[in-house]
Amino acid sequence: MVKEGELLKVGKRTNTMRARYYILRDGALYIYRNKEQKIPSNVISLKGLYISVISFEKGANYFGFSIYHESESVRPRVFYHRNQEAIQDWVKHLKIEAENLDFEERFIKGRKLGKGKFSTVYQC
Repeated sequence: MVKEGELLKVGKRTNTMRARYYILRDGALYIYRNKEQKIPSNVISLKGLYISVISFEKGANYFGFSIYHESESVRPRVFYHRNQEAIQDWVKHLKIEAENLDFEERFIKGRKLGKGKFSTVYQC
């Protein structure tokens, strides 16, 4: 599966929004300065990373998501877009490529088979 498109990020030095072109494939996010660039500026391997939607106040102009790791040695990356549906689509595809899906996203939960002291068992 390949997904590509433009997202916004905050520049490290200028703290202003910068548009970048991204291609998602083979478990990695390839970062380009623009669509015409042939060699990526950076590549983020998604294996072992988490992806979550960032909540903003109601009426915000931007929507976003974060790619992060439990370890503090890996800095989180935050990306933005003006369209909430675009962010949700990116998050869905990123989670698939990172192989980091919630149980409900990976399986269809069927009927309840039983319940114990510490768990409930469902047919999937």
